Amino acid sequence: DDEARGASATLPRRLDAALVKLCPGRRRQELRAAIGEGRVSVDGISDGLLPTTTVRPFCRIALDGIIVHERRAYYVLLNKPAGVVSATRDAAAVCAVDILARSGQPTDSSTQAADLVAWRGELCIAGRLDRWTTGLLLLTNDGRFARRVTDGGGSVEKEYRVATRLPIDDLGAAVAA
Repeated sequence: DDEARGASATLPRRLDAALVKLCPGRRRQELRAAIGEGRVSVDGISDGLLPTTTVRPFCRIALDGIIVHERRAYYVLLNKPAGVVSATRDAAAVCAVDILARSGQPTDSSTQAADLVAWRGELCIAGRLDRWTTGLLLLTNDGRFARRVTDGGGSVEKEYRVATRLPIDDLGAAVAA
């Protein structure tokens, strides 16, 4: 279960396995000893850690006071304009992630790559809006959160508001015609 989309490599869930992956050249036995000696911290806590302690992709792991892993979760609310697709990649259309600029201002043809949010490639979209629909779109690199809010199991209540050109009574007649 990869909670972090776009990660170059998935962080193992066990602390000792994560350290082996994060600290090339160090032996698992040496790293387990460092955990037991309190030389390893997860999110600033070193007391009570075990080699089997579960670590999440969005945590900070330090060994001897040196950070060996730190990853932030990003949650972006985007007012999606019409004409932008709710996708992270589309060769034929402008995607939601394509318009994320560091300035927070909308992008246009003069926007340089350096002005775009560097971590936009890690994002996934929680939900969908039609290409020509405008509205709030949630983007995140926290795949677990995205699945939780879009899950059809009813655990998160959703409410939709729709504006129509015609009153609903007239709309039915127009569709039938």
